[in-house]
Amino acid sequence: SAGGVRTRVGENLEHNLSVSLDEAFRGALREFTVEVPSRSGQPIRERIEVRIPPGVKDGQKLRVAGKGYEGTDGAPRGDLFFKVAIAPHPTLERREDDLHLEVDVPLWDALLGDQQLRHLILQLSQIQV
Repeated sequence: SAGGVRTRVGENLEHNLSVSLDEAFRGALREFTVEVPSRSGQPIRERIEVRIPPGVKDGQKLRVAGKGYEGTDGAPRGDLFFKVAIAPHPTLERREDDLHLEVDVPLWDALLGDQQLRHLILQLSQIQV
């Protein structure tokens, strides 16, 4: 507007978020307290909830609308983004949407069958992720 005050939407804010493999597959709800600088320079402390959707990918950004920096002259706040980093799992490896497990099996047991090997395969086939 000519001669009027220009408003500007607040800047977005970004944080990293470490997520376990279980949370990445099942989804989760996390609560945080974040500090966002205000125009006056005093930080605003806010409690927010972040919903981690099932199947979230490493590097994916989760958006929390209106929780970024304040806008100018009454303009809306920016958004808060959490960049997901999936923490390594001690035994499982994620490749795309699949889980991989490496197991050393003696050749003799693999060829002739082994009660412990059959038990392991049965257990793995019953995992519900």
